[in-house]
Amino acid sequence: MFNRVATIYIASSDIIMKIAEKKEKEVMILEELFYPINLGHDTFSSSTVTFEKIKNLNQAINNFKKIAEEYQVEKIKVFATAALREALNKDYIIYQIKNNNNLNIEIFGNVEEHQLIYQGIRNTNKNLKGDNLFAYIGTGSLV
Repeated sequence: MFNRVATIYIASSDIIMKIAEKKEKEVMILEELFYPINLGHDTFSSSTVTFEKIKNLNQAINNFKKIAEEYQVEKIKVFATAALREALNKDYIIYQIKNNNNLNIEIFGNVEEHQLIYQGIRNTNKNLKGDNLFAYIGTGSLV
């Protein structure tokens, strides 16, 4: 079991890293960092991410990895959703991140993405009772 972990989420407009530590039954966020990159603009307008943004993505992930190492993180998990999932050059991007940062990326499908969002809403809103309606409005989608 890992006590200190980091997640790097490659979203449509940002890269987000959270470093967390588990103590007994409590999880504490130690650090939360954002890097604006707007991969979604490329993917949803031209179906590919530009080489410049791939270079910036790699550099941002490398910087996040260095910060995670300073926190003595035991495991880093990288995941992405629509901006990478829908990019025609996603295999090249995955290869670049693996080759340059020695990190694997898990790309979530639509269903997995929506389940995680729902779980996050339920976990952060413990006061929800009875019937509730959630609408997820994402880049190019309404679920």
